Amino acid sequence: GDYDAYLENYVEQGTQKFAEWQNIQRKIGKVVPLTVVSDAEENDHEGSGAKKPNNKLVRSLAQNWFDPRIEFCERFYLSAEDQTPDPKTQHNVIRHVVAFLNSAGGYVLIGAGQEGKLLGLFDDDFRTPLHYTHRLSETLRKSLGDASMKCIDVSIVRASSEDLCLVTCQKGTELVLCCHQGYN
Repeated sequence: GDYDAYLENYVEQGTQKFAEWQNIQRKIGKVVPLTVVSDAEENDHEGSGAKKPNNKLVRSLAQNWFDPRIEFCERFYLSAEDQTPDPKTQHNVIRHVVAFLNSAGGYVLIGAGQEGKLLGLFDDDFRTPLHYTHRLSETLRKSLGDASMKCIDVSIVRASSEDLCLVTCQKGTELVLCCHQGYN
């Protein structure tokens, strides 16, 4: 029974520390998302030198809008004209991802307009970060295949008051062909 009492005490202390952390976070105005990372993923990121995308990276990409390794797309799901699902808009993003996979790699920033203007995802059927990234990843997987997903990272990044979706593409090991059934 001593070990159970120890665990209960440990959980209570964790709850108190979490509440303190949230209060400090609100006080200083810094929002740090909670992420659940398994030990395997943590070791994988440390070994490859890959960093999680952050606000500074997105701002840097927006300032360097002329770089050919960066593509800006205002939306992925809905048409800007009539707010309906648009396969042409989806195909535009998928086409950029395929181009980066087949070349030297790059970034596709969804929620950004011409010349790096940050617009956000609010008008693109954005419900939650998990929902948006899952739908985008599934569309990419269906269009490009499972093997290509090893070279793609989809994440939501908050820049100022806007949520943006950053698709990081590494150079693929094999040629990737697009078979986006919604468009062609």
